[in-house]
Amino acid sequence: MKKCRICNTRVNETGKFCNSCGARQTVRSENYVPPKRTLLTGVADWVRGLMRDDLDNRFDEACDRAKFSFDAAVEEVERVARSEPNIRPRFRGILSIFYLGAANERIGLHSFGGPLNKLRCKSDFYGFHENPKATEILALIPSDGSDESTDIQCNGELDDLLDGALKLYVKSIELTPENPDSHKSRARAFQSLADGLLMSYGIFPDYESPHARVRGDETFKHGGVNLGANILPDAPKPDDLAVKVKCLYGYAESDYATALKLDGTDAETYLNISHVQRQQGKVRQANSHRNKALQLLNKALRADNSDSESYLKRADIFEESGNVALAKADIERVLTLSISDTQIADLKKRIERLR
Repeated sequence: MKKCRICNTRVNETGKFCNSCGARQTVRSENYVPPKRTLLTGVADWVRGLMRDDLDNRFDEACDRAKFSFDAAVEEVERVARSEPNIRPRFRGILSIFYLGAANERIGLHSFGGPLNKLRCKSDFYGFHENPKATEILALIPSDGSDESTDIQCNGELDDLLDGALKLYVKSIELTPENPDSHKSRARAFQSLADGLLMSYGIFPDYESPHARVRGDETFKHGGVNLGANILPDAPKPDDLAVKVKCLYGYAESDYATALKLDGTDAETYLNISHVQRQQGKVRQANSHRNKALQLLNKALRADNSDSESYLKRADIFEESGNVALAKADIERVLTLSISDTQIADLKKRIERLR
């Protein structure tokens, strides 16, 4: 056992801080005689122990708050992390996660609010209605795919329209640049934004079209690239819609590529980068990444043949590539697994459509 250098009580061999007074510990023997200490140094160590406890308590409270909303807790976690001269690795990593969670909430990536949900196609019995949110966002995206004036990822006006989500993604990446999830989250946001802009004008993105296409649907093309099924062909489309949407897909591709450099074992990232490449007309690269995703999913299912998510992702790949029988077989396999009644109903409808 070791003894605390401040209060001389015993601490565990692995203990870095004393359980009694909170002072930081160093390795010493049972017979260690501490050097003479002044009252000032003793008080300083005691205060540091209290500060550690206070920081950890505040940090735990912020984490509890995040169960309801990352956005509601991110400021407190930020204050806790910045109160340390050198941000502790534990705080740094979790603050990065909080930034991602708050950014996803603000943009509407995993919630019912946010700008993404305001891009839903506005049409009813009387026809198509212009979507003001889509018009605002399109006006702030470069029309030539370049960064001449401002980088879209730091564009203040666009960030305001997206409720400050872009700056939070940037903060997360700056905190943990080696974390692939930071890059994947921002990529997913750009991809969803591009998809949402297309859908706001009645266009289902091409990689989603197999799920939504009806026989006789028109296609929306630009420069020979099929961007999706045009389910509202009479709805007016902005002249620069295709160019600006492809610009967003390009930003998503860049972030996905960075994530794959950091982690080349994630099938979902390979599948997502293939989708955004297909939307830009990069068919050869898209097919290559889709095949890589298929290889990883096959490997995952050999290791665990009860993973419903892997079966569904593989079914998507089969359907995209025209292998309807294989897609149907994977979906039927999911029906034999433990899933919700709602998912069962949706999958049965999908099987009927495949037939």
